[in-house]
Parts: sequence; C-alpha cells; structure tokens
Amino acid sequence: MAGIYTGIRILELCNDMAGSFAGQICADRGAEVIKVEPIGGDPLRSVDSYQDNESKLFQSLNRGKKSICVDLAASDPSALMNKLVASADVIIMGLQRDQTTLYNLDYESVHSLNENVVYVAIDYFGSQGEWAGRPANDLVMQAFSGMLASEGKRRDNGTPRMIVSLRMAERSTGFLVAMAVSTGLLHRSRSGQGQLIETSQLKNLLALQGGRISDNPVADEPVRSPRQEQIRALRQRNAPFREYLGTAANVLFGNVFYRPYQTKDGAVFMGALSRPLRDKARKALDSDYLHRDDPNYDPENPEFVAYCIEQAKIVVAKFRHKTTAEWMAIFEREGVPAGPVLFPEDLSTTPQIVDNDYVITVDHETAGQQTQVAPHAQFGLFPLGQLQGSPPLGRDTDDCLHGLGFTAGETSRMRRQGAIR
Repeated sequence: MAGIYTGIRILELCNDMAGSFAGQICADRGAEVIKVEPIGGDPLRSVDSYQDNESKLFQSLNRGKKSICVDLAASDPSALMNKLVASADVIIMGLQRDQTTLYNLDYESVHSLNENVVYVAIDYFGSQGEWAGRPANDLVMQAFSGMLASEGKRRDNGTPRMIVSLRMAERSTGFLVAMAVSTGLLHRSRSGQGQLIETSQLKNLLALQGGRISDNPVADEPVRSPRQEQIRALRQRNAPFREYLGTAANVLFGNVFYRPYQTKDGAVFMGALSRPLRDKARKALDSDYLHRDDPNYDPENPEFVAYCIEQAKIVVAKFRHKTTAEWMAIFEREGVPAGPVLFPEDLSTTPQIVDNDYVITVDHETAGQQTQVAPHAQFGLFPLGQLQGSPPLGRDTDDCLHGLGFTAGETSRMRRQGAIR
C-alpha cells in the first residue's frame, strides 16, 4: 500500500504491545515493517488464541507487516540479522537490554553496521537506576506510575482494583514511539544522521499524568500537601492499603458536574468541568447547587462537606428518573458536554463511528474478512485503500531472505538447523 512511509524499511524486534502497536502505525503509513519473531512466534499470538498462532489481540496490532521467524540464539542467524540491520531505516527495539547485548543488537553494535539507522529503544522503567532492566507489563507499570492508586477503586478487602478496560501503558507508548520514529526520520532527512532514541512505558505514563505529578507548592497547599502528609503518616505505621484510599475525596463530595451517573435505562457521563459549563449543567438539572462555585466552599469544614454530600445524593436521584436518551436531549439543548456510557461491543456498529470510517474491514489469510479499528489518522493525499491483515507466523521468511541475497540452499540449510522457520 502506498503511503507517506513507502520505501522505508522498519525492523521490529519487540515482544510487547507497545512496539507492535508502533510498528502497525508505521505499516499503516506504507512502511515495509519486518516483524522478527522467535521460532515459537510472538507471545501475543497465544493471548486468548482461537487457533494455533492466531489471536484477536495479535491481529489488532500487526496488520500490514511481514513476519520472519529467527532463533536469535542460534549461530547462523548472525549473518541474517546483520544483513537485516544493515538494510533497515528504522529499528524498533523492545527486547530487554541484556538480550540486545547478547545478540549484538544493542545500539552500538547496530550503529557499527548501519550508522544512519533510527534506533528507538523501549524500556519499562528507563535505562538507568535500580529498576532498569526489570521485567514488567501494563498493569505493573500502571501500579508503579501512580495511575492505579489515583483511580481510587478498591475491592471489598481493601486491595486496589485493576484497570483492565485498556492497556494504557503499552498503547500510549506505542503512539509515542511512532511519533519518535517520525521525528527521527525527519531529522535524518535534513541531516543525513541516524540516532538512538530512548523512551519507556514509565516515562509515557508520567507524561499522561503531568498535571497530577507536577509539584506546585502554591497550588498544592490546600489539597495535595495535606494528602501527602496523610500518606507519609500511614506509611510510618504500616497501615493497610484501604486506609490510603480513604485519603481520596468522597465521590459524592467531588465534582458532581463531572462524573458518570446511572439513568433509568443505562448510564451517562456529564462533563461540565469549567464554571461556564457548570452553570449550564445547573440549568439542565434544574438545580441551584453551587458546590465549588459556592463562596463558602470549604472542603475542610465537616458541615459544608455533609451539605455537599446530601445535595449530590439529590442529583444522583434525579438522573435515575429519566432515560439516557432523555438526558442526552436535555444536555444537547443546554450545551453541556455529555455522552452515554457504551460498551466496546457496541462500537463497531455505532453510527457515529461507522459514519466517520473509524472501523474498517481487513482481509486476513486464515480468518477471512474482519472488522478492525482504522488507522488513527487519515492523510488526505494517501487514500487508505484495502489493508491486509496480520501475517501468519513466518510467512515472509523465505521472501525476505531472498531479498537479502540468501540462496534457496542457504535458506533450506538454516531451516533444517532450526535457525529459521
């Protein structure tokens, strides 16, 4: 498929979702993305797989790529990997640092073969410090970054409840790695220089929470500083986790104009975050409840907090007397940002999504035609066309080796030795 990246070869050496997602974004833009998989296949192929080496998760992250299977621990692949590295414009590296050094795929070794390559290294916790090189996954990163605790959700026994609606760390890192690839290629087009680009899932989760993590003593004095003191005191006495969650604001006392509500037949989110929007929300709710806009607003005053909780209960009850459609009509009339709470299973047929071509049909070699989420951006000069599904395991090994100059005999010998599949 022709695209902005047509003629760009990207070598994807990743065993996680972040690198795979970044590679797919590049493939959607027309790059030749060669996914180097172990002999047994990418681990994501086996996550909730419906047949050998095929899963919806893998297919959703690898459309438009080529797949070659290489045993990096074997002796013969060195010549193969050296040729692949030398031919690449970009390498997306998601292997652990010790693995890259072991297989001569670290930046220094790669640079000696291809000094113009754009090499994007993805870590979990960063390349420095005592946590560098430790294994992790999306939920581990959400926990370490503060995201899990900041949700304030907990089970009855007080342990934090997992955020499972999406893989926030890996998906966001995939987007930012794709951005890093674009930036690295732009710099190379201007200077002729490749370079090492480093990022991590931790770094990207910090970026997503910038406002919460930043420390501004003047702004933080009323709320953040007291909570920090509470957390320090709890840690000193080894308090159970449920007590930490008690330091968060009561949901009914929180911003009642910016939260979800149950309706008569479902749920809706009201998103009135600013003062002008809260005024519109009050009109929509036929309410004079001021909350944060009250001149007597004082979250430290127990009487005021109790009053707010009672007023919030009235708002909760109001929502349950109308259907979601009725509330949406009211909010639209008054200009209040709001939306129904939908389920992922609803979305592939939701008119707003279908009307904007946010889902597409993709041809897969074994699964046939399937629906997937469309590429995140459409470039006006490059019509999308028909995208191809993810590759079967090792489908392109022979073609890629032939393109690198290996003979059929050499390819057969490596396959017999178990170095390739």
